[in-house]
Amino acid sequence: MIQAEFLMAEGGAAAGFHITGHAGGEAGTDIVCAAVSSAAYLVANTVTEVMGLRPRELRAEDGDMLLELDRNAGSCFWGSGSTLRDLCSSTRTVSG
Repeated sequence: MIQAEFLMAEGGAAAGFHITGHAGGEAGTDIVCAAVSSAAYLVANTVTEVMGLRPRELRAEDGDMLLELDRNAGSCFWGSGSTLRDLCSSTRTVSG
């Protein structure tokens, strides 16, 4: 089972995500796992490479991906919140 936790800063600004687990399909052919992974990497790359933000913590290992921005409300870039909300919406859509 894939679990997604969305991290929030003071004032409700999005501050990151932590996604763990697997969808349960066969490795290399599980389209649900691929969809969630693709969306998570898109957000992580957008926040770090396009927006130029440096996360407090970023890791991507088998079945565990974490992106955490500084939770001070003033340091959560407005665009990252929109991008992280898109990930939340995409994850909900994929999970059915």
